[in-house]
Amino acid sequence: MIVFELDSNRWYEVMDPAAAMERVGLVNRRPTCLGIVARKVAQVELFTNTPQQSDYVAKWQRGVRVDPAHKLRTPWYRKWLRRVKKLIVPRFNPRHYRRIEV
Repeated sequence: MIVFELDSNRWYEVMDPAAAMERVGLVNRRPTCLGIVARKVAQVELFTNTPQQSDYVAKWQRGVRVDPAHKLRTPWYRKWLRRVKKLIVPRFNPRHYRRIEV
């Protein structure tokens, strides 16, 4: 996957979440596009196996319990603080992105 900002000349290769063993996120204030390169490797019926998010698969393989309902139990003030933080602090983990020249 490639990510680039429309108002600049910066292009980045995005690390595979399976290799990072966590979600790879990006939150910023600039218009940004994602480019996906895919190749068909076999003719199969769609969704015979349910697609899984690779960060969950890595956690399951390590024996970590993933509770998708945990957000339902989050106190209101934590949700509010998280929203405020998203507005103030852009999230960009530089080890998940490698700058490339195009």
